[in-house]
Amino acid sequence: MGRFYDDKIEFAIQNIWGYSPEGKGEDALEYLKEAASKGDADACYFLGRCYLGKSYVPGRLKFKEDYKLAEEYFNKSIEGGSAIGMFAARRLGGFESRSGSYIHAPYYSDKEVWDAVYQMAEDREPFAQH
Repeated sequence: MGRFYDDKIEFAIQNIWGYSPEGKGEDALEYLKEAASKGDADACYFLGRCYLGKSYVPGRLKFKEDYKLAEEYFNKSIEGGSAIGMFAARRLGGFESRSGSYIHAPYYSDKEVWDAVYQMAEDREPFAQH
C-alpha cells in the first residue's frame, strides 16, 4: 500500500503531476480508471482532475477534456468518503455537489475533513499541501 493512497493511485499521481519519464501518463490514467471503477473515492477525485484540461494536468499530457465526466467523478469521490476529494472539490469554480453537501461519511463536519487533510499535509502529501 502506498503512503497515502493505493499503490496504483500513488503511481498515477507521480506520473501525471510529479516527475515521470515520457509515456507513463496513459498508464497512470488507466490505473486511476481501474481504481475508480472499483469504488476508490480518492482515485475518483484524481481522475476527475484529469478531465479538466491543461489547467489541471501538465501540458505534455493530452487527456480528453470532459467536464461532465469530471463532475461525475468528483461527486463519486465526495460520496465515497475521500477527504481530499471533499476538500478540493469545493475549490473548483462552478462545481456543486449533487447531494448538496461536501461532507459525507466517514466525516461528519468540515472540521473533520479539514483535520484529515491537514494531517496529510503535515505528512507531506503534495495535494493536501497545495
